[in-house]
Amino acid sequence: LCLNGYSLTSAYEYGTVIINDNATLNVTDCGNDGKIANTGSYRTGNAIVTSSDGVNITLNLYSGTLEANTGCAYYNDADENCVFNQYGGKVTTSTTDPQTGTVTMLDGCGKYNLYGGSVENTNAYWTVYATGENTQLSMSGTAQINKPVWVKNRIVITGVLTPPASAYVICYMSRNQTG
Repeated sequence: LCLNGYSLTSAYEYGTVIINDNATLNVTDCGNDGKIANTGSYRTGNAIVTSSDGVNITLNLYSGTLEANTGCAYYNDADENCVFNQYGGKVTTSTTDPQTGTVTMLDGCGKYNLYGGSVENTNAYWTVYATGENTQLSMSGTAQINKPVWVKNRIVITGVLTPPASAYVICYMSRNQTG
């Protein structure tokens, strides 16, 4: 999907774009300021959502913006083999919900591979919120994050990570943690 400088916007409470089973969505912007956005005021007003109980879903962001007003820019509640690869572009939200982030991965098997671009939250909460049993955040390259990250299980730093403008804050909770 080439945004070509245009916006795909809705206020639909469950997501502007919903990716179903066995699908890959490639997003790029051949123009300027293209974005997929959700302007809703409800907590679930997400820009891109994987289908609940979904399998084999991939989102590749090369350029452009994923933006949510109060929900998540990317929300993954799928069951298995769901991957978000960010090579560039911007992923942003203004959520104030402490149980979500700009990129949220719950329950299932979600992987977020952050190779480049930026992830931002304009409020005080998480940029990445990953609490699923098999969720994983991988970072490398020129990735930029402006707020803390909450990851329950795995963080992988591969290769050389270009120094950010300010220090990363990562909150990590091991799956073996008790009490």
